Amino acid sequence: MATDKMSKKPLLNTLDVTSAPVGVIDIGSNSVRLEVFSSRGRNLVPMFNEKILAGLGRQIVSTNRLNKDGVERALAALSRYRTIADSLKVGDLHVVATAAVRDAEDGDEFVRQASERCGTQVRVLSGKDEARLTALGVLSGIPGAKGLVGDLGGGSLELLSVDNDQIGQGTTLRLGALRLMDEAGGKINKAKRLVDEALSDVAWLGQMAGQRFYAVGGAWRTLARIHMDNTGYGLRVLQHYVIRRDQALDLASLVASLSRTSLRQISSVPKRRIDSLPFSAAVLQGLLKSVKLKEVVISAYGLREGIIFDSLPKQLQQRHPLVDGCREMAKRLSQIPEFGSDLFAWTTPLFASFPCDESEDDKRLREAACHLNNIAWRAHPDYRGQMAFREAAFAPLVGIDHHQRIRLGLTVMSRYDAVTVPRLEGRVPSLTSDDKRRARAIGLAFRLGARLSGGAHGILGDCMLEPKGKALVLRIPKARASLVGETVEKRLNALASVVKLEPKIQIGT
Repeated sequence: MATDKMSKKPLLNTLDVTSAPVGVIDIGSNSVRLEVFSSRGRNLVPMFNEKILAGLGRQIVSTNRLNKDGVERALAALSRYRTIADSLKVGDLHVVATAAVRDAEDGDEFVRQASERCGTQVRVLSGKDEARLTALGVLSGIPGAKGLVGDLGGGSLELLSVDNDQIGQGTTLRLGALRLMDEAGGKINKAKRLVDEALSDVAWLGQMAGQRFYAVGGAWRTLARIHMDNTGYGLRVLQHYVIRRDQALDLASLVASLSRTSLRQISSVPKRRIDSLPFSAAVLQGLLKSVKLKEVVISAYGLREGIIFDSLPKQLQQRHPLVDGCREMAKRLSQIPEFGSDLFAWTTPLFASFPCDESEDDKRLREAACHLNNIAWRAHPDYRGQMAFREAAFAPLVGIDHHQRIRLGLTVMSRYDAVTVPRLEGRVPSLTSDDKRRARAIGLAFRLGARLSGGAHGILGDCMLEPKGKALVLRIPKARASLVGETVEKRLNALASVVKLEPKIQIGT
């Protein structure tokens, strides 16, 4: 049995954040994956992401050894991944192994061979470390998450409670899909009984009733894709995709009952998951029934992202990933990235009280939108609004739910005075009239600020936009009076109309 000889040491050194790519090779019981991120930070952007379903943990219950074919596939993949990591000039490459390698009697020999292929020592995580890092990954992508985190792999199921960025109780159960399939002899009804028995032994799970369930792992992401297909969902982003309890139960029950022939007909099911997916669904079904969870929230962030998050300095960990992610997008897409910070400060006096006191979530979303204010400037003028909406709504961002994605897209779209949301194939979250009005107003404020300053950094700091009684007052210092023109007046009028105030320009000293 392989063990983590360094489990009492930090998994990663705390390094200065650099722009060099960072990579994680995750050797799981079912899959082996390399994910390379463009840099270490709060919003991780994958520049390479590949997995193979090696099936290391197949028959581990009956043989207590790693699957022979799986070992060959895994070692071949590791050689390839090392070459790719070198070609991408990855600065830090972290290689971890989980349940199958941890539990198999030939795990140490596999670690030796895998370390040679990778050119670095493979770290075998304990169940406790795996669970903690997975929870950190979820919390890094969904700040403030409260409920139950479940990471289903091929060999184990990690469960932890989280509450406002704190990790609570946790446990590791031998309910991984491959292990469960092996132990149940391929019989789904027996597997369901094994799931119920294992969950009944975890007393603290009863405290999770009515909470959200944050689902981590490729099998459950596959279930989410099936749900998107079945419901005609148009915003095809897995991160923070929410499935109601009743719908999740129906889905899990259905998939658990499907034959191999039926599963082959579902395009979103990978061929190498066909055998194990019903058992993954049985685990989800058992959790929803036993714990009476409120809803399922898909987290694309998990172990790998938790490893990176764990390596960041505390000061960086405390920053919000949405704002950092939009700031990084602005560096790549905007004409003058610094202008976003100008806009945020300039629009705050108006939106802190419009149409009611701005919540922290509203404020953060406005700050994110400020950084994306001109991301479509290179597009044809007739299509800038549509492009801005799609860039924002479908961006690789975390710290944002699907409802907020639509709000963000609508806000930056309005900066180009576009009013028609691009047609998406399928349903999307609907916004309230207040949400739409706020998004429209922020976008029009961007238009005004951009026209007033020419989009140049530093000018808006000399001006002020604020509500005064029934007026929306634009204060311009005398030295900047030449900035006022017909277009500025027109855009101030448009904004004032939406916020239901009278436009007024004051030229001061």
